[in-house]
Amino acid sequence: MIFRLGDELIDTGACRTVVDIDSSPFPDRDLFDTEKYNDWVGLSVGKRIYYMIGARGCPHSCRFCTDPFNVYRQRSPANVMSELQQLGKYKPDIVVFVDDQFFAGRSWALELLNLIGDAQLPMRLVLQTRVDSVDTETVKACKRAGVGLIQIGIDSGNQQIIDYYRKGFSLSQARSAVKLIDRYGIYSLGFLIIGAPMEREEHINDTLKFVTSIPLDFIAISPLAYRYPSPLWKDLVKKGLVGDDEMGVLAGERTGSYPSHELGR
Repeated sequence: MIFRLGDELIDTGACRTVVDIDSSPFPDRDLFDTEKYNDWVGLSVGKRIYYMIGARGCPHSCRFCTDPFNVYRQRSPANVMSELQQLGKYKPDIVVFVDDQFFAGRSWALELLNLIGDAQLPMRLVLQTRVDSVDTETVKACKRAGVGLIQIGIDSGNQQIIDYYRKGFSLSQARSAVKLIDRYGIYSLGFLIIGAPMEREEHINDTLKFVTSIPLDFIAISPLAYRYPSPLWKDLVKKGLVGDDEMGVLAGERTGSYPSHELGR
């Protein structure tokens, strides 16, 4: 972290990876007005929403990720349960887990969900996972624990684009995952990205056709962002398309994709 102190710039150096994240204290939510943060994906939903994290990092290697090959580490299920129970005094309607991939540690996630299900906590949960982590066992555990919404990164309805992002799943897996979530009466949200270098109108049309053919309840569409230090950002820097002092660039003419004004339509 770098910050200014008077006329001097202070560089604290590279951040330290905390391996034992149970050692980190719970956030003191009394210090801020939580009513100002009752939104989900930028929308006010008229509910008391709180956020927490059960595990940090992700073992996968999507090309747009700003934390490629980050060290994946988990809080103990008992530690997460303690914070959830502490949250009870705020009477939350919804608790959103902001883990990059909730089922990255499958046995850990199932143990935690079973504890939550046993406790019958009076709150609904939201979590995010990958298409290829969705199966009958994980969805059943979600249902029992009170998960009301599962967010999954579908990213595109065109296999070429999915492979370009190095996602490692097929469209048939995405279709099966959404159908399974729907079968258990859990809402689903699919994250979509447009703006890959080779992406053109026909690819975008493939995505529109795909997401309207499966029982998704919500979609969130974003332009591809080349952010430091993702593999895609590094590729652009090597090609001289962006400067190494540009920490974030949206897809557009400079990146060789669809024109920016077209992506925004």
